[in-house]
Formats: sequence, structure tokens, C-alpha cells
Amino acid sequence: MRVAIVHSFYVSSTPSGENLAVLREVEALTSAGHDVHLVARHSDDLATAPSYAMTAALRVSTGWGGDPSAELKAFNPDITHVHNLFPNIGTAWLRHWNGPIVTTLHNFRPLCANGILFRDGATCTECPDGSARNAVKHSCYRDSKVATLPLAVANRGGPERNPLLKRANKIIVLSNRAQSIYTKYGLPEDKITIIPNGLDIPTPASLEPVDPPHWVGIGRLTPEKGFADLVGSWAATRRLDIIGSGPEEDEIRSVADPMVRLLPPMANKELMALVPKYSGLVLPSKWFEGLPTVVLEALGSGVPVIAREGNSAADFFLRNEPTWVYDGSRLSLEAALDSVDSRGSHSRIRARELFVQKFSLQSWVSELENLFRALI
Repeated sequence: MRVAIVHSFYVSSTPSGENLAVLREVEALTSAGHDVHLVARHSDDLATAPSYAMTAALRVSTGWGGDPSAELKAFNPDITHVHNLFPNIGTAWLRHWNGPIVTTLHNFRPLCANGILFRDGATCTECPDGSARNAVKHSCYRDSKVATLPLAVANRGGPERNPLLKRANKIIVLSNRAQSIYTKYGLPEDKITIIPNGLDIPTPASLEPVDPPHWVGIGRLTPEKGFADLVGSWAATRRLDIIGSGPEEDEIRSVADPMVRLLPPMANKELMALVPKYSGLVLPSKWFEGLPTVVLEALGSGVPVIAREGNSAADFFLRNEPTWVYDGSRLSLEAALDSVDSRGSHSRIRARELFVQKFSLQSWVSELENLFRALI
């Protein structure tokens, strides 16, 4: 198959699992024998232009600009897979593109200006429940009414009026929770399919437990990620490393006890080498979250994951390993940690089993191939 993948890359200064997923799809489909062409726009390159903020705002609010159709026509794909258009690729080209289109929704941007349905420390659905004007009122994107306005304009009318979601022949989401949210707000259920990302991680050389227990949390230190709550609930009986940076860094340092250590962000290659040395990964996200790449990387390395109730990873574990879920309280957190540590190597074997069953590269590629062929 000739597969075109369209993606507007986020700035490299902010780690993006979405950017990594796109690059991995290109590599995986190419390795499977397909002719793959990446049609990309990079914020790192474009944002240096003096008029970038204005042109990006116009592109987001009107759909005009950043047209990739000439590059697509030159490649002549059998199918086009769109990941992210915001903010460097418009939507007007979709009106005259005739080939089949699949899109993957990695977040909730078509419903929410900040993409995460989370505001002021709690879940927020004011825009999809009411009006996208609420996003402007609350300055939901970059704490700026001006920056939020183009997104509010683009989201008026909800996902049913979104040009990409209307035009796409099939919409991929990463989790059951994402599917239920998007169908609740107007997308046809039969147009959505769940295909979580996959990774190629060899079987670990050892699945022996780490003794004494030593846990890790990885991500941006922002309110929705829940790391401040995690550190505040952490009992001084286990070591915990938090790898990341962000606006809550000072707050986390102020409440952390001596068993908690903050480490700076690392390149993905460094993380992949380090994660297997931990007893487990904690995902304390307070927003709906997808299935972040770091969860898949941990499971693939034989590292158990415990997740806070309310995010998509927790939903997955509730169906497959319910003792790996906690409700946010210290007591529940301790019970989840104990459930993993007490089972030793059995927890690590189970983590690897879940990865092979659900998130292997072969499974991901096979599901994408089946979907693409059906549409072609």
C-alpha cells in the first residue's frame, strides 16, 4: 500500500508522545513493506517567522492555509492517515481530496481548546456541554483569551461540524473512554474504531523484581498530570523518582519527603534504558488521558503500572489487572503498590504478558493494515 501520513509536529521543547507515535508508525509500516510518505509541518521551523502567531490563528479559525494537497497528489497515496493538523495545516484541502482518509484522535482538541477536558484542577466539559465561547471566558489555551479565540471559533458546533471528522472515512481513538466521550458528543459510533498504539520492545533479559522497591513517575509536572497529589500521598516506605519538569516543580519539591527525588526530563532512549530498573511506574493523571506511550514502554519492559482512577490507563487495568488501580487516596495508593511489590517477578511477567497481548508492534500494524485495506 501507498500510505501518506499527515502530521503537524509540536515543538520539540515540549515532549510529545503524539510526535513519537507518528514517527513510529512511519517506521513500522515501512518495515512491513508499505510505501510510506510523511507529509509534515514542524512548529520548530515555522514559529520563528514574525507573522507566525497571526497566520496560525487564521489557519485554525478559518481552515485556510498550510495546504498539503500538492505533496499528497505528487505521492498519490492509496490512503491518507491524518494525525494532527493543529496549528500548521488547515482543513480546506479536505473538501477536494478524493482518496480515503483515516484520522487518529490523540486528545480532545475537537471538543476542548486545551485538548484535555481539564481546568482549574478538575474535569471540565463546559464547552461540549454548552458553548465553545466558555473556552475564551476561561482563557483555556495558554492562559490567553486571544490565543484561545481561534480554537473556540474552530470548535463551534461541536465535532459533528469539524471538517476533518466529517470528511474522515474512519476515526481512530486510543481507548474505550475516548470512544465513549466522542460518541456522547456527536460522532457516530460506527465511524470510530479503537486501535491503541504499538511498540517493538524485545523480551527483557530478566524479569526479576527490584529490591528494595523503587518506583517512578514520568511526565510534565502540570496540574492535570497529578504528580503533586502523588508526592503528597507518598508514604516514606518506598523510593520514588519523578522524571520531568513543568510549572508544579517547585510545589512538588516543597512537599516531597526524602524518599522522593526529582530528575530532569530525558531523551526517550535514556528513559527506555532506565525504566526497567524500577519496580513499577505510577500514572497519577487526573484528566481522562489516553494510553500514554510511557505506559506501553513500561509494560513492554516488564515493569508493572499502577494508574489513578479516571484515566484511560486505569480503565484498561480495571478490565485486566484491577489491583493496579488506585482512587487517589494514600490508603488506596499503598494497597496498589503492595499488590505489585508482594507478587515480585509475577507482576513483571504479567506486565509483559499484557504488552504482548494488547500493544505489540505486530498487533498495531496488523490492525492498521486491516483498516486501510477495508477502506481502499
